[in-house]
Amino acid sequence: MPSVSSTPPDADALFDAALAASEAGDRAGAVAHYRTLLALEPERKHAWYNLGLQLKYLGQWDESLRANQRALELAPENNEAAIWNAAIAATALRDWTTARAMWQRYGIQLQGPVEGEIEDNFGVTPVRLNPDGQGEVVWSRRIDPARARLLNVPLPESGYRFKDIVLHDGAPAGYRKDGDRDVPVFNVLELFQPGPFGTFEVMLDVPTEEAMQAFQDAADRDGMYAEDWTASYQTICKACSEGRPHDHEHQPDDEAAEWQPERRVGLAATSRAQVERLLAHALPPGVEVIEWTTALEPRAS
Repeated sequence: MPSVSSTPPDADALFDAALAASEAGDRAGAVAHYRTLLALEPERKHAWYNLGLQLKYLGQWDESLRANQRALELAPENNEAAIWNAAIAATALRDWTTARAMWQRYGIQLQGPVEGEIEDNFGVTPVRLNPDGQGEVVWSRRIDPARARLLNVPLPESGYRFKDIVLHDGAPAGYRKDGDRDVPVFNVLELFQPGPFGTFEVMLDVPTEEAMQAFQDAADRDGMYAEDWTASYQTICKACSEGRPHDHEHQPDDEAAEWQPERRVGLAATSRAQVERLLAHALPPGVEVIEWTTALEPRAS
């Protein structure tokens, strides 16, 4: 009786299957294909890089770092993407020695201490929270090439809070204007370090813009941050959010051009008592509270 032998998997077919799975959003399937391929051809550098990329999006940081390091061993020159992704993975793991080495290898000069956690000033940039979901874009200050501290009060449904530190990707996913400059939007990969603030939603009757500014100043004096969501948030189409919104007109309603006294305000505070004091004792003349609620509790320290 003739023996029956199975046909070994074809490496090129596995590579194509991995790419197709990635295109379809099946990152776990892509990882499985790349692992099978690399068991057959362990020297395939592009597969190692692609495996590290998929593991990055899955938040599997140990394996992502190892995959990118292997890609760099096989192709040490002209492999900037693997260097950057290795640095992101090392940052997620709090492996500051490796992260610093990778940023230096990429050509980025870090200021301040030469070891330990990085806290620098890489300027302001917008980041996209929950890029696979609602995709809210807020402004942040980058403290290293892959982390940023949020400067807006995000909407409660995002799950993020004012001053949270987020880990973000390095590939631009759209642009926004900062003065005359186009600045890239980076997709957030995960919450890196929670900030001390909760989010409180306050509905106010505010007679003028000057009164709104006075309320924001009062919040600031008490260690809070008040954002006029009525003025600062705009819904735009996906194409514009991931491109350049200023190249596509999103005209406001005529009514929105006039001051609307009813304002939805996001208030960042470290306790409910702090909000109660502000609303009970520090309201500017003419400003009245319609209602308010705790939208996201402050995180326990």
